[in-house]
Amino acid sequence: MKPAFLVLTIAGSDSGAGAGIQADSRTIRDLGGFALTALTAITVQTQKGVRRWQAVPSRLIGDQVRALTEDFEIGAIKTGLIPGTAAIDAIVAALSQARRAPLVVDPVMGSTSGS
Repeated sequence: MKPAFLVLTIAGSDSGAGAGIQADSRTIRDLGGFALTALTAITVQTQKGVRRWQAVPSRLIGDQVRALTEDFEIGAIKTGLIPGTAAIDAIVAALSQARRAPLVVDPVMGSTSGS
Protein backbone atom coordinates (compact mmCIF):
# COMPACT_ATOMS: atom_id res chain seq x y z
CA MET A 1 0.00 0.00 0.00
CA LYS A 2 1.41 3.38 -1.02
CA PRO A 3 1.56 5.95 1.82
CA ALA A 4 -0.58 9.05 1.55
CA PHE A 5 2.46 11.34 1.41
CA LEU A 6 6.25 11.43 1.68
CA VAL A 7 7.89 13.71 4.23
CA LEU A 8 11.61 14.46 4.26
CA THR A 9 12.94 15.08 7.75
CA ILE A 10 16.37 16.70 7.97
CA ALA A 11 17.56 16.30 11.55
CA GLY A 12 19.87 14.67 14.04
CA SER A 13 19.65 11.10 15.25
CA ASP A 14 18.69 10.62 18.90
CA SER A 15 20.07 7.27 20.04
CA GLY A 16 17.59 7.32 22.94
CA ALA A 17 14.77 7.71 20.36
CA GLY A 18 12.99 10.48 22.25
CA ALA A 19 13.61 13.21 19.68
CA GLY A 20 15.23 13.87 16.31
CA ILE A 21 14.84 11.65 13.26
CA GLN A 22 13.38 8.84 15.34
CA ALA A 23 10.57 10.97 16.80
CA ASP A 24 9.91 12.66 13.45
CA SER A 25 9.63 9.27 11.74
CA ARG A 26 7.10 8.02 14.30
CA THR A 27 4.99 11.16 13.98
CA ILE A 28 5.04 11.05 10.18
CA ARG A 29 4.02 7.37 10.23
CA ASP A 30 1.26 8.04 12.78
CA LEU A 31 -0.13 10.71 10.43
CA GLY A 32 -0.21 8.21 7.56
CA GLY A 33 2.95 9.31 5.80
CA PHE A 34 6.30 7.78 4.99
CA ALA A 35 9.47 9.35 6.39
CA LEU A 36 12.53 9.97 4.25
CA THR A 37 15.54 10.97 6.36
CA ALA A 38 18.68 13.04 5.98
CA LEU A 39 20.92 12.85 9.07
CA THR A 40 22.62 16.02 10.26
CA ALA A 41 24.18 14.77 13.50
CA ILE A 42 24.69 11.60 15.49
CA THR A 43 24.22 11.60 19.25
CA VAL A 44 25.19 9.40 22.13
CA GLN A 45 22.35 9.97 24.54
CA THR A 46 20.20 8.32 27.13
CA GLN A 47 17.17 9.37 29.11
CA LYS A 48 19.55 11.29 31.36
CA GLY A 49 21.06 13.43 28.65
CA VAL A 50 23.44 13.83 25.74
CA ARG A 51 26.86 12.31 26.39
CA ARG A 52 28.38 13.26 23.07
CA TRP A 53 27.38 14.32 19.58
CA GLN A 54 29.02 14.82 16.24
CA ALA A 55 27.84 16.71 13.18
CA VAL A 56 27.57 14.99 9.84
CA PRO A 57 29.79 16.81 7.29
CA SER A 58 27.83 19.53 5.49
CA ARG A 59 28.55 18.15 2.03
CA LEU A 60 27.15 14.75 3.06
CA ILE A 61 24.01 16.42 4.45
CA GLY A 62 23.49 18.25 1.15
CA ASP A 63 24.13 15.08 -0.85
CA GLN A 64 21.49 13.19 1.18
CA VAL A 65 18.91 15.92 0.59
CA ARG A 66 19.75 16.22 -3.10
CA ALA A 67 19.52 12.45 -3.69
CA LEU A 68 16.17 12.16 -1.95
CA THR A 69 14.62 15.17 -3.69
CA GLU A 70 15.79 13.87 -7.06
CA ASP A 71 14.33 10.40 -6.54
CA PHE A 72 11.11 10.96 -4.59
CA GLU A 73 8.09 13.21 -4.97
CA ILE A 74 8.24 14.79 -1.53
CA GLY A 75 5.05 16.24 -0.11
CA ALA A 76 6.60 18.17 2.80
CA ILE A 77 9.96 18.86 4.43
CA LYS A 78 10.74 19.28 8.13
CA THR A 79 14.02 20.37 9.65
CA GLY A 80 15.33 19.77 13.14
CA LEU A 81 18.90 20.06 14.38
CA ILE A 82 21.08 21.74 11.75
CA PRO A 83 24.67 22.01 13.01
CA GLY A 84 25.81 25.38 11.71
CA THR A 85 25.76 27.72 8.75
CA ALA A 86 27.70 25.42 6.40
CA ALA A 87 25.01 22.76 6.89
CA ILE A 88 22.28 25.35 6.31
CA ASP A 89 23.98 26.46 3.09
CA ALA A 90 24.26 22.84 1.89
CA ILE A 91 20.58 22.17 2.60
CA VAL A 92 19.46 25.40 0.92
CA ALA A 93 21.56 24.61 -2.17
CA ALA A 94 20.09 21.10 -2.40
CA LEU A 95 16.52 22.29 -1.89
CA SER A 96 16.89 25.12 -4.41
CA GLN A 97 17.08 22.46 -7.14
CA ALA A 98 14.08 20.51 -5.82
CA ARG A 99 10.38 20.68 -6.57
CA ARG A 100 8.73 23.04 -4.11
CA ALA A 101 7.19 21.46 -1.02
CA PRO A 102 5.88 22.96 2.22
CA LEU A 103 8.72 23.47 4.71
CA VAL A 104 8.42 23.27 8.49
CA VAL A 105 11.45 24.72 10.31
CA ASP A 106 11.88 23.44 13.86
CA PRO A 107 14.88 25.40 15.17
CA VAL A 108 16.57 23.03 17.57
CA MET A 109 18.80 25.12 19.82
CA GLY A 110 19.66 22.45 22.37
CA SER A 111 18.45 19.33 24.09
CA THR A 112 16.22 19.34 27.16
CA SER A 113 19.27 18.19 29.14
CA GLY A 114 21.18 21.33 28.13
CA SER A 115 23.48 20.10 25.37
